[in-house]
Amino acid sequence: MELAPGNGIIYENPDFINVNTYDFNLTENSPCINNGNPNYLDLDGSISDIGAKSFVNQNCQINGDLNNDTIVNVLDAIDLVNCVLYNNGCNICYDMNYDSDYNILDILNLINIIID
Repeated sequence: MELAPGNGIIYENPDFINVNTYDFNLTENSPCINNGNPNYLDLDGSISDIGAKSFVNQNCQINGDLNNDTIVNVLDAIDLVNCVLYNNGCNICYDMNYDSDYNILDILNLINIIID
């Protein structure tokens, strides 16, 4: 039985941190991130990752705090708008809805965090 590429199946390098030292944690560029079973969520609320260990991004300490000043506010929203409009300064923390895109949906998620 041959498996075709699709949700949960990849034919790419999974980008483990270091296979030689048996560190099978995923790097932030791994194609395994958010490509597991969509019926299960990781601890961060995103779609499950492929593999035994979920990706944990150490750079995103506070959800929505994109400028790392420990406060989630309009300044973070401005950073995200710049990311979306100008593809300027984007990183994995700016993907607020974990869909691998930077767009208006991420801005709306951040605004909801700020309002709450």
